[in-house]
Amino acid sequence: MKKCLATLAILITSTSFVFAQDVEDKKTETQVQKPSRDFVMLQLTYENWSKVPDSVHTGGIGRGLNAYLCYDFPIKRSHFSFAAGIGIGTANIYFDNQQLAVTDTGTLGDQVRFIN
Repeated sequence: MKKCLATLAILITSTSFVFAQDVEDKKTETQVQKPSRDFVMLQLTYENWSKVPDSVHTGGIGRGLNAYLCYDFPIKRSHFSFAAGIGIGTANIYFDNQQLAVTDTGTLGDQVRFIN
């Protein structure tokens, strides 16, 4: 059931809406308003780990949010463009009655330890 809800949430948040620009016809001239070249993009994400070891117990629904501010650079007179910008992203994974030992200074090297 959780996978169905997560899949539905991904499909809903990844849908894009496109609106045509308004063209006003006048008797003597046609005026076309150019679209704005800057835009904001928001993404809601579902977070999950694949191949989780038996010692790690995840719980709840991991989620995240990404936000970007971009500026559009059209490629000549084609329908394609390049957008550059800046953004920020977050992600959360929830553990079921476990904690991550981030202050552990043991000799495990690049391994992490979970405390029940």
